This record gives sequence, C-alpha cells and structure tokens, in this order.
Amino acid sequence: MKIDLILIILIRNILKIFRYIYKFYLNIFFLIKYNYFKNNLNEEQIFQIGVFFTQNNFFRNRGREILSNLDNNSFFYRKAQFFLGCLLFDKELESPKKMFNNFFINNRRISEDILNFYPPQINNILINRSFNLDHTISLVSNEKPIKFLSTKGQVKINKFYQSEHNLHYHQDFIPLKNFIEDYLNNEIKNYYFSKNINGKFKINKMWFVKSSKGVNIESHNHPEGVISGILYYKVPCCKNPGYLIINNPKENIVINSKLNNLEVKNKIIILKPEYNNLVIFNSYLNHSVVNQATDEHRISIPWDADFVV
Repeated sequence: MKIDLILIILIRNILKIFRYIYKFYLNIFFLIKYNYFKNNLNEEQIFQIGVFFTQNNFFRNRGREILSNLDNNSFFYRKAQFFLGCLLFDKELESPKKMFNNFFINNRRISEDILNFYPPQINNILINRSFNLDHTISLVSNEKPIKFLSTKGQVKINKFYQSEHNLHYHQDFIPLKNFIEDYLNNEIKNYYFSKNINGKFKINKMWFVKSSKGVNIESHNHPEGVISGILYYKVPCCKNPGYLIINNPKENIVINSKLNNLEVKNKIIILKPEYNNLVIFNSYLNHSVVNQATDEHRISIPWDADFVV
C-alpha cells in the first residue's frame, strides 16, 4: 500500500512539473508573438493574450499593460476594463474604481464625477405585481429540452434548465421586461448618478433558470451589462430553497434593503430568496447559488441591463 501511495504522489508531482513547464513555454510563446508579430494579431487575440498573462504572477504586470493599451473605441477595451476591474476587486488592495468607471462610461457621454458605479451596491425588494408566465416557461422548456448552456449531467438528471438569453424579445416576457426597466429608471437610476442625466437602463438579456434539489450554480459575473438582477418567480416553501451568495471581497457593498432575508458574513452576502423578490446588483459582482434542498422546482428570471444615452 505504501508503494502504491508513493507512486501516486510521484506521478502527481511529475504531472505538476510538466504543467509548470508547459505554462512557462506558453508564456514565452505568447510574449514573442505579441512583441514581434503584434501587427498580425486582431484585437480579440491581443485581449486573450493579455488575460492569459494576468493569470501568471511573473507576467501579470505585462498582461495588465497589454489590456490597458487596447484602443478605447474597441469592443475589447470595454471587456478589458471589466476584467482588470474584477482582478483588482477580487485579489488586490488597489481600488478598481477607475477600470469599472471606464467600463460603464465607454463610448457614452457621461461625466465620471457624477457616476456612482463603485463601490458596488445591492438593491433588494419585493415587487408589487404578479406575472403569469407558467405556460410560456413550460412551452419554452419543451421546445428546446436540451440547452447548450445546461451541462449534460444537469439535463440528464432533469434538475436544471436554462433558457436562451433572448426572452426580453418574447411577447409574453415583454411586460415583465418593461416593468423592470421602469423600476430601474424611476427608482434605481438615482443610486448610480449623483444628479439627473439623460439616458436609460435597457435590458439586453433575459432568461429563466429552473432547478431543483442537488443543483448548485458556480460563481460568475455578467460582463454583458452594467447592472444585473434576478426576479424570483417561483420559490419552494422550505427552509433551504437555494441561497444566493454574493462575493464581498472588499466588504464595501452598499445594501439597500428593507427585507430581512439577507446576511453579511465572512466577505459574502447570503440571501434567501422569496417569491417576487427582485435583486439588483452591479454586474461585476461574483455570485453563485448553493444548497437547494427540495425536489420542487425553483424558477428565477435573471437579466442584464446596459445604460443607453
């Protein structure tokens, strides 16, 4: 038994060494490619090289430099600012405010001094209107029973389904989209700007997620919009319907809520969803779902919104 254990440890260490060597030479390859063949690279390739370098401690500063130097009229400049902001927000002492402001303002006529996009905030409310989407959700689920965004394992056990992200165009979802947009522009907009400004929040993605017992959703954020949110359309009546976990690495998230369904603890915010609970937050906040403990389906309707001047 001891010999087997020694062999396993030895093989693991050898594989680890090979991974380090491979990654080292990959960094050298990309460094040469960027320094000597940059004119042959498109903006997406340059963005990917920059992201790759930031994930290596030795080349991290070089990666930041590459991402910071992207043309600010480029689509990938905005993605780079989001990525750099998240890097600072999650792992560094330095403030990510400048990067996040660049992400929000990019190609918009907005003065930085009136923008309150950092520190981040959460708005947690119960909406006063009901929407009957049961039939439409059932139809959408049956029309495309296997969704490419749902992993094969999740689909196989039939405990998770994620629709396409275009439901804001669906005629049955448009009233909900309009309701949320009205709320954003009439009630939430003043949280993000220190004075009145022309422009509106517009939802550019909306989808639904249906899940039940045993399904967790890994931590992620939403670079597609400046703010994101979730409407809890159906919530199982049990002690553990699946908690929304929002990372709070700098412990500076501002919470606007009159509900008592959330708790701040150990650099995370834990929210127990309720029916018709609308949660709105900065799109760069990493969030996940854990510990759903019921066979009854929970249905949430996430969305992303951009700001249009």
